[in-house]
Amino acid sequence: MARERLYLTENQGKVLVKELLDKYGVFHWPASASPYGVGGVPDRLAILPRTGRLLGIEVKTPGKKPTALQSMFGMKMTKSGAVWVLIDGKESLAELERFLEETL
Repeated sequence: MARERLYLTENQGKVLVKELLDKYGVFHWPASASPYGVGGVPDRLAILPRTGRLLGIEVKTPGKKPTALQSMFGMKMTKSGAVWVLIDGKESLAELERFLEETL
């Protein structure tokens, strides 16, 4: 039996994350890659209301894993008090929504 997928491409996942953050009124923006930027930055950054904590969201196609550089950046974020999450399908998107409901 094929595993149900909420989205097929990384870009579709990014759209769903954006819509979810908009739904909860979270201030957010996409991180853009440039030769002057820092490697491994998550796809979307947000500031959580009330706490002011930084939220980094890395989006991957279902079944794909973050690169070592992305994972290392996520570990640095969490060690600094930020929140870093990996969205790689329906389950992790639902977990992000539960987190937002509990946090906001």
